[in-house]
Amino acid sequence: MKRYKYKLNQPRSFQTSIEGVHFENRWMHLHISGSLVVKKDYAWDGASPKRSFLDLFLIGTPDGVVDYRTGMPILYEATLVHDVLMQFRRAANLRLDEVNRVFYEMMREKEFKLAWLYYYSVVAYWGVRNAFERKRKAGKAIRA
Repeated sequence: MKRYKYKLNQPRSFQTSIEGVHFENRWMHLHISGSLVVKKDYAWDGASPKRSFLDLFLIGTPDGVVDYRTGMPILYEATLVHDVLMQFRRAANLRLDEVNRVFYEMMREKEFKLAWLYYYSVVAYWGVRNAFERKRKAGKAIRA
């Protein structure tokens, strides 16, 4: 069974820089103005990757220090928005670069000092993953 670190107990609203797209499903509503509502009960892991160790604690990418204004880790909102947009990126016809840009903008708004590192890590991860996916779809063998 998949376990998540966070789960929304109420809808959360954000303004993104993604404009001109309208998409809605059970978990999110993205308006053409760029406003995004992530709906109640959406669950996510925070910054990835993370792995549970014997259901006692998580090992992986930190979500940052606790933001005194919200009582949550500083990357709580940025990872929420990035995860929901990535999960439904294809269905909403969103470009990978615009989703990653929103992630970077949200980290910068929180003055997260490693925003650049997290951003480039995500860009690199998806670049490698997409390259392997293209090769797989083309029917070519992939060597480790």
